[in-house]
Amino acid sequence: MTQRRKHKRTEVNLPIYCKFADLNKGRTIASIGKVSDLSICGMKVKVPIQLQDNPNSFMDYFLELPKPYRQIRGQARIVWAYWDDQNQTTEIGMEMTTLDSIQRSDLETILGELNSEKFLAQ
Repeated sequence: MTQRRKHKRTEVNLPIYCKFADLNKGRTIASIGKVSDLSICGMKVKVPIQLQDNPNSFMDYFLELPKPYRQIRGQARIVWAYWDDQNQTTEIGMEMTTLDSIQRSDLETILGELNSEKFLAQ
């Protein structure tokens, strides 16, 4: 299997607040979820709502990084989504599309720290 990602994903367990446009009903859906893996340009999120797989749609998000780093707010492009009937969650793969230089720096720093902690624990 060929790895298509440009950036390494790091396993995390971080809270995220998401807002999705429900194009079928003309409204916005908000949910709190968990980020299970994260990179400098993307993440995998689980939310307890059922979403249709609508690739290339967008969502707004608010990601809480571990202290002393700040929160990251932005928009992400949904690359894939699927409903997990057993866990009653939608898993979403997304690409972050709006990171400013400060947010990117914070994210690079925390990912570096998390990766070095995992390396030291091995």
